[in-house]
Amino acid sequence: MTALAKWIKAARDPDHAPALHAPDVTPLPAHVGLWLDRCLIQQQVQGEASDDHADRQMLHDVARRALRLGGSTLPPAVISYRRRYERHRDEADAVSPGTSRRVIEASARTRVLLHPATGSTVTDGSLLLHHTYGVPYLPGSALKGICRHRAERLKADRVCLSGVTEWPRLLFGWTGEGDADGESGLFDFWDALWVPEPPELLATGDSDFTPLVEDIVNPHHGDYYTRKEDRPPPSDGDAPIPAHILTVAPGTRFLIVVESFAQGDQVKDLLDWVVTTLLRDALREDGIGARTRAGYGRLDLDLPAAAGNIASQGGARPSSLFEATKQPAHVALVSLNKSDRSLRAAIDGIGNIVLRLPAARTLFAALPSSVQRVLEKNRSVRLLVTWESVGNVRRIVALEADPASAPL
Repeated sequence: MTALAKWIKAARDPDHAPALHAPDVTPLPAHVGLWLDRCLIQQQVQGEASDDHADRQMLHDVARRALRLGGSTLPPAVISYRRRYERHRDEADAVSPGTSRRVIEASARTRVLLHPATGSTVTDGSLLLHHTYGVPYLPGSALKGICRHRAERLKADRVCLSGVTEWPRLLFGWTGEGDADGESGLFDFWDALWVPEPPELLATGDSDFTPLVEDIVNPHHGDYYTRKEDRPPPSDGDAPIPAHILTVAPGTRFLIVVESFAQGDQVKDLLDWVVTTLLRDALREDGIGARTRAGYGRLDLDLPAAAGNIASQGGARPSSLFEATKQPAHVALVSLNKSDRSLRAAIDGIGNIVLRLPAARTLFAALPSSVQRVLEKNRSVRLLVTWESVGNVRRIVALEADPASAPL
């Protein structure tokens, strides 16, 4: 930070600014994110095209060289990040009691573009860099999102999990709405950090690999999309405005970690299925990030031999991985949420179990009318609750009057 402060102070001096714009900046920045976000000297003027900016090309060139692999001397950013990455890798490979974990590497087959228009940087965004380390990475939330999207597509194709139609919710959780509670999923996805090692292409003679590569976009209808008033209609005659952006280069590798704190062999099998089928196919066929329809964001998983055999056979069958475990009946306080007609059972030592429509309607209709009247008055009733667990999700399967309770 001291070096950055001196750099910015010197940049304000007109006599020093031209030298700071030179392509041979020395030393190279130790944090590429700060370099791209904070080191633009001259403001872009109204109406000036992005590529006309004096400093933009210099910023991109220096950022790429700051993460260069290969050669006799590594840049400061790579040296410092390697130490952090080694600690991260050791933590991922360490045995953690009570945790099932899969650690695999993924290699970018095409360019990857995340957060292309955040508006939070002086270079108009275009690239997601780790806030602390200043290197490209894949957010765990994005990896989980593409797996969930893939699961929803399988669900639409009527792939069921032991007869459970809402199995994507069981695997990846859901967000509560209103008074309804959400539920966490079975799996956690770590942020996939960049692997600071040269890819195989360096063996072919490319000794100057960097995980960043410059790309170009040509928006044609800038006035139509940016003006709030008097917008001209888009026309085929609109001139393209080329703009250079930074993307993740093909060949860049990331370390992906997926884990679960649930116990049992079924969870381990399910974890393998999520990695070898959902995640593998999502990264290979659907892509991650922006412009996936144009071919961006495709990655290949470097699966172990055993996992690769499972994947080549189509992965494990989901119907064999998630079995419902029926639990003994418990006496619980049951209440009715009149807004969404869900039933909530509060069981000592277990917690709250919520049953939603349409199953809640069926169980409610089977209750004695006296119990229904009490529930409709927003009062709780002691009932015998039979429930089952599917993964980490609990659901009510039967409600009966408690013989030990006083009649209503």
